[in-house]
Amino acid sequence: MLVVFGLLIILSGLICFTLEQHWYKGMSPMMKVPVYTILGTSVAFALTFSVVDLVNYVLGFLQVSVAKPFVESAAQVYMVLACALIMGGLFGLIFGVMDVEARQGPGGFIQFVG
Repeated sequence: MLVVFGLLIILSGLICFTLEQHWYKGMSPMMKVPVYTILGTSVAFALTFSVVDLVNYVLGFLQVSVAKPFVESAAQVYMVLACALIMGGLFGLIFGVMDVEARQGPGGFIQFVG
């Protein structure tokens, strides 16, 4: 399972190299959802595991005795993976349906209203 997420991050990096605004401009918003889902899942995966590692470090630093990790069992790791997958899927759906590239206003900022 971790290998699949590792390959997903590599695929996300390759997509980032090809992610030029004019290349994806002609795609319909629903065709952009898979691209944004892959990118969102990779970001959520990296963010989630970074936060878990940071919490483990801080808890270990604050405890006097040998610290028990915050996430230690395989079930907990799979739960974190599932949360990252769900968050990434939601990010992809939201940004794909909103058609973020088409909503750029003056100065390149995204306009969410109007």
